[in-house]
Amino acid sequence: MTNYMFFFINCNTIIGIGAILSLLQLIGIILGLLQLIGFILGLLQLIGIISGLLQLIGVISGLLQLIGFILGLLQLIGVISEIIITAGGENIAPVPVEDTVKECLPCISNCMLIGDKCKFLSMFLTVKCQIDPETQESLEPLDKQAIEWCESIGPTLKLRRPIVVKMYSKEIEEFYAEESVRFIKVGLEGIVDMP
Repeated sequence: MTNYMFFFINCNTIIGIGAILSLLQLIGIILGLLQLIGFILGLLQLIGIISGLLQLIGVISGLLQLIGFILGLLQLIGVISEIIITAGGENIAPVPVEDTVKECLPCISNCMLIGDKCKFLSMFLTVKCQIDPETQESLEPLDKQAIEWCESIGPTLKLRRPIVVKMYSKEIEEFYAEESVRFIKVGLEGIVDMP
């Protein structure tokens, strides 16, 4: 004779042990599936986080490329190269020095400080000429050679330091040669000492 054990569930239904085990297995499977779904959702969240990080890295890379482009553009138009570094390692901004010279010497039209990687600084100077205040044209007639020379430096007559240094590199090298260097001390009252 076979012995069966019966359980009574509150609805007066008799369920055998085999059915309960099947029910427990089903509950285990459901819980396992829920854990699997939680694991998959966790993976999806992790993938979302990684995707967000990759997007952030992409944005940072884009910003770095933009900064590189801007620096390259500034280098191209000559803003970055406006610092002169002497042989002693001193960084000198030439524009304030040039502006001060033009302010103190009204006869100077343009000036350019030179001396990058040299022991001392020197300056190119141009003297003002008579100009018509209304048209800004010279009252003194310029010959064709002078006009061509002015246009060779730049059509807008803006100072392009790298172009001028390249054009006059031979003269600058000769000027900074040891045997041609003469120092003139200049003070507030003019030339103080001249060898």
